[in-house]
Amino acid sequence: MTGASVANAWMRSRAAVWDGWLRESDTARKGMSVEQAQRRIERYRAIARDLATARQLLPASSATSALESVYLTAHSSIDVSARLTRERLLHLFRDEIPAAIRDLRSSILWLAFMMFASAFAGWWLIGSYPDLIGLIASPRMIQDTCGRKIY
Repeated sequence: MTGASVANAWMRSRAAVWDGWLRESDTARKGMSVEQAQRRIERYRAIARDLATARQLLPASSATSALESVYLTAHSSIDVSARLTRERLLHLFRDEIPAAIRDLRSSILWLAFMMFASAFAGWWLIGSYPDLIGLIASPRMIQDTCGRKIY
């Protein structure tokens, strides 16, 4: 078998995946589950790999051109921003964000406590030992703020 016949056989074997993408494109616009979306992304990646292979094996063929068209269609259907309708935004701010904050409440409070404790400790240390200010601020910043030169 010649290289061209092997390449043509490979293209024919992969054609079912590409046809499946095109058939799936119409139903995908109506909405899909997370699993369906993940499967769709995997098929998109497979089409991209197939296109790279087709460009190496048969760079000027009509099959490669058709695959480029399928790839561009796939890319344009994947690379779409989510639609934020009024209802979706209302659901996001009314339900999802408060639920996430409730779930993370203890972590948020703990981090806030740590931040304020660190700020208080820094304030106390610099107030007690003014030479430590050099650990936090540059000499130029200290000079501009205090009006005195620190070496």
